Amino acid sequence: MAAAVEALCAELGGAPAEEPPYGADPPARLRSALSRLALAVQPGKLSKSDEFVLRAALDGAEHMVRTEAGLGRAEPPEERLQSFVFLVVLPVVGRRRALELSRRAGRIWADSEPA
Repeated sequence: MAAAVEALCAELGGAPAEEPPYGADPPARLRSALSRLALAVQPGKLSKSDEFVLRAALDGAEHMVRTEAGLGRAEPPEERLQSFVFLVVLPVVGRRRALELSRRAGRIWADSEPA
């Protein structure tokens, strides 16, 4: 899942992932990728309230992935990835662009799935 966000981030000219971000911890890797994505699309400094919303979205995404992993489930479905991307970039770019980016992340993830 994080790989799809990292690919979208790279498409947008965002910073590459560190080697490896937060070790091999998938929830932390996803959070790091989502954070870099928000920075890649950020037109300027966020307001305090937008920064708070962004942190809450990052916390929520990480918590959901940790919960899924704790329950022994595989990666959440594509729709959840799209929701994570949408909620993280929404305070930065607005609803229309956030929807475009979330759909693009879903397509990247679907295209990377083994047939």
